[in-house]
Amino acid sequence: MLTSLALAFIAGLVTILNPCVLPLIPILVGSALGTAKAGPLALAAGLVTSFTLFGFTVIAFGMSVAASILAFAYGSRRALGERGRVLQAVSRYARPIFGAALLVVGVMVLTGFDKIVEIALLDALPDSVNAFTTGF
Repeated sequence: MLTSLALAFIAGLVTILNPCVLPLIPILVGSALGTAKAGPLALAAGLVTSFTLFGFTVIAFGMSVAASILAFAYGSRRALGERGRVLQAVSRYARPIFGAALLVVGVMVLTGFDKIVEIALLDALPDSVNAFTTGF
């Protein structure tokens, strides 16, 4: 626990060197020096503390999201495990069919035949559907 806290504190200290913060350091240190002799030290301590607390908050949020995702994945794996044979049987036939469809569409796009099909479909559809789908 103490090691994690020390690493988080060091990470907060290193975060001060962030490219977004680095150009502001001379301005902040100058104004801190004008306020008090220990101003730059208080400024550095405040930056390190705030970055450390923000880091812990992000870590806690990330851990809670990860736990939720893992719980969902475990539950869905269990649910899909029961239906695995059916999905495998369907995928044996679906993969080649979808692969062939993708190949056909790719050839249509490369040859320009997709535009001919699009024009034919637009002519066959009612005007209300054309206006709804192409009016944006």
